[in-house]
Amino acid sequence: MSAPSPLVIAPDGPVPKAPARSAPSRSGRSLRLALCLTPLLIALCWAVANRPVVYEGVRRLVSADPRWLLAGLGCTCLTWVAASFVRQGALPDRLPAGLLLASQFAAGAANHALPAGSARTPSPCAFCGRAGCR
Repeated sequence: MSAPSPLVIAPDGPVPKAPARSAPSRSGRSLRLALCLTPLLIALCWAVANRPVVYEGVRRLVSADPRWLLAGLGCTCLTWVAASFVRQGALPDRLPAGLLLASQFAAGAANHALPAGSARTPSPCAFCGRAGCR
């Protein structure tokens, strides 16, 4: 009896199978958890060390005019929509609108967490690659 072929026959020809992924080791999961929690711990330590600054910022935010806060939120959301339109306009293939908008939100969130906008491009590019745009 012969071993199964590592290739799957598709209409366009043979396509190599993806290698099976092994479960991450316990130490790898612990390291990933530590790396994910480190920025939160640093932010919490900063907030505790600068309690008067945090208190003043929260006080000003609570006392702000809700109409201006809604205007700021609306403008922020419109920038995600505009960036999604720009990304869709640059691609020949139609991408799912909701996922495209979500990738723009993820890029903006990552841009706040990482230095010098280093996450602004990789996140949407990874999404476009998974969506089949090359």
